[in-house]
Amino acid sequence: KIKYTIIVKSDSGIEIKFPEFGENLAGFAIKDFGRSPETKKGGRRIQEQWYLLDTYTTGSYTLPAPVVRYTPADGIEEEIEGQELTIEVKSLIPEEGDETGIMDIKSPVNLPVNYNKIIAAVVLTLLIIAGLIAGFIFFLNKKKNPISIYQTRPPHEIAYEQLEIIKQDDLIGLGFIEEYYVRLSDTARHYLENRFGLRAPEMTSEEFLQAASVYSDFKDSIRGLLKDFMAHCDLVKFACYGPDEKEMKAAFYSVKQLVDDTREPDAEQEGQK
Repeated sequence: KIKYTIIVKSDSGIEIKFPEFGENLAGFAIKDFGRSPETKKGGRRIQEQWYLLDTYTTGSYTLPAPVVRYTPADGIEEEIEGQELTIEVKSLIPEEGDETGIMDIKSPVNLPVNYNKIIAAVVLTLLIIAGLIAGFIFFLNKKKNPISIYQTRPPHEIAYEQLEIIKQDDLIGLGFIEEYYVRLSDTARHYLENRFGLRAPEMTSEEFLQAASVYSDFKDSIRGLLKDFMAHCDLVKFACYGPDEKEMKAAFYSVKQLVDDTREPDAEQEGQK
């Protein structure tokens, strides 16, 4: 597998749009792709987008020059072209006649019988059986002890704590946009799993929204909020959309509103009802 990375260095205030290649790139299958956290050096922003390429066919491949679009302060979109890259893929199978090639199978070898291992296995099996019998007898004879019930933390408390940590880490100010949305999405998904038993962390956005659409405990307003939030996260994580600070803060408060509107009522609220 080959990791192909496009690195863009620019001044602050310039919006960058990386190229979209789809599922294939010059004969290579794109197995995965993502964005590295943005960094700064010498007052300039450094952004990287990587692609994990794979192929099972030998030969020479030429990756086309990547075209990056950018919008400066005047608002007129322009583009800049990188360099094309040639990659030679060779086979690891040796040529015909090579002595390191695949040889014919050898005859089976008769292994000597190790009676010590057989005896040890029998003794170990008897000891395990004896241990199980002793444990069963002990279980029947021991006195019944009261079961201790441990109070677990409510899901909304865990979610509020995670949101506060995200806020204190100042990911918006540091420019870690993708990490910010990944952590917000994880917070929302794990909250819904702990609160309603939905396997949200294991679902794609489409699968989760489909499950939420038929879930009776969700109001229409909650379904709409989830749909907008998931769509916005997918734009940032997979479509390389660059949100502004206002949109990023709105995503944060969407998760908080989700928790506020669906949290378990505490004892005082139950009493007032």
